Amino acid sequence: MRIGKIKRYLYILLAVNLAVLCFVSTGCKTTVQPVDNLKDLIDRLEKSGLEIEITDQSVQNIHLSVEGYVFMIGSENTQLFEYTDVSTAKMEFEALTGPGPGLVFFEKNEPPLSESVSSNLKAYHSGRFILLYNGDNEDVEKALKSTLGSPVKPR
Repeated sequence: MRIGKIKRYLYILLAVNLAVLCFVSTGCKTTVQPVDNLKDLIDRLEKSGLEIEITDQSVQNIHLSVEGYVFMIGSENTQLFEYTDVSTAKMEFEALTGPGPGLVFFEKNEPPLSESVSSNLKAYHSGRFILLYNGDNEDVEKALKSTLGSPVKPR
């Protein structure tokens, strides 16, 4: 009977260690609740301590079917695309990592027809939203990851 208790204790200890290793390692992803709406997105990002500003500057991307807008997080320029339904947003986000031409990011200070691609470009998806970030600010990346989940490096 004593050996049975020791075995049970060892199994529990092993399970706890595996769970801790999973969360500590980079191979395991934590689940992030999907963003419900724009207010939810802004509220979550503001909890990170960064200032959020929605500009009236619209942007278009040849890979996405909806018009987006420049969305400032701190001093960083991002592009936010809001879809009417989750399935279309998910489908277009998944297409960003498939074969085809590279994803395009319009720089804030360039005319809409001028395109640039960056090695820092990351795409985020949650619910009806796709957000493109072309930078490397650690605070912004941390806030985006905790709000929208892990980024995808587009093709």
